[in-house]
Amino acid sequence: MLRNYLKMALKVLNRRRFYTFISMFGITLTLAILVIVASFWEHLVGVQGPEVNQERSLVIVNMRMKGKVGFTISSTNSIHYLEHYVSKLQTPEMMSFYSFPFGVSSFIDGQKVNMDRKFTDAAFWQVMHHQFTEGRPYTQEEVEQRQPVVVIARTLKEELFGQASALGKEIKLGDDRFNVVGVIENTPITRVHSYGTLFVPVTLDKKYGIDKSFTGEYMATLVAKDKASVAAMQQEYQALVSQIGNPDPSQYESFSTNADPYLAAFSRMILGDAEESGINTLYIGLFVLSFLFMLLPTVNLMNINISRIMERASEIGVRKAFGASSFALIVQFIVENLVLTLLSGLLAFVVAWVALQAINSASLVAHMVLSINLNVLGAGLLFTVVFGLLSGVYPAWRMSRLHPAEALKTR
Repeated sequence: MLRNYLKMALKVLNRRRFYTFISMFGITLTLAILVIVASFWEHLVGVQGPEVNQERSLVIVNMRMKGKVGFTISSTNSIHYLEHYVSKLQTPEMMSFYSFPFGVSSFIDGQKVNMDRKFTDAAFWQVMHHQFTEGRPYTQEEVEQRQPVVVIARTLKEELFGQASALGKEIKLGDDRFNVVGVIENTPITRVHSYGTLFVPVTLDKKYGIDKSFTGEYMATLVAKDKASVAAMQQEYQALVSQIGNPDPSQYESFSTNADPYLAAFSRMILGDAEESGINTLYIGLFVLSFLFMLLPTVNLMNINISRIMERASEIGVRKAFGASSFALIVQFIVENLVLTLLSGLLAFVVAWVALQAINSASLVAHMVLSINLNVLGAGLLFTVVFGLLSGVYPAWRMSRLHPAEALKTR
């Protein structure tokens, strides 16, 4: 029976090509856009190299200081705060302190070369899994001894030294000279915790050991021994913060900072505050936007289905006159709609894959590689089936209630 329904559905879709095209175009476009947006979202906050320890990590990005005259300062941390306080935590298996990447320039043979410099400690290379194409990371001893060594990204190496090896070569920044000890694969700028093109030991930061303030240009990643230990690590950090207290009672009413999972840290920056990360608001907002985005083509598909079915009133009348039950007709039209939506879903993923290849080739964000996530693929197919059912049930039910005489009269 189902096989007959499928054959009939394919014949009907082929017979009414205009309706089929309009319906498939709307579903395909909607799903393809969703898959592309989901791929970009996955790239921003998903587990991807070099940040492969995300599921057992917390990041410390911002601290907030509420002033006595109504203002609130939100800033990244100083290296003094991280080394003096955060380094005392016992639960992390690893932790790393590193700066935001900041642009610097150098002139090589009269040509200006731009670099994104990132100060890091030696543990950075264990926390972040960068792929070395040449050499090695700088060591703890080199960091402590303030050795002028650097690791550079592959594109910067090719810009400075061409295809020759960069190991042992010198890079001049102002009056400072650095020796290259390692070259890593490029990282997209969207991965802010691991991104940089020039990595320098944190002890070579001009403010290192001098600036004693809490706010600065640094972040931290704390890595627990396993995923189950993340909550304990978060609790220990909050206990530590409660012991630190207000760093400057003469200017500020309160001081707060949080160690969050990657996504919660992202949502706290745009939706949250000291108490709430805003992640629930973020999830609700994304769900509502996705639902509304898919509701519009669903309503359109429902209207098209009603028109398509009513156009077949004579066929319905004849079948009902020869004894076809309403249930059989409902199943037939729902199968037709599911075939239409599933074909559209498969076509959407083909369109999304082609679009993602084009985006990757266009290098809209340098070194960013988008791909179709299998979880997104499964969720998309599930949504396709659900919306196919929703958009097909009402027209099928309405059609099934037609009286044979009325249906034939409609013709």
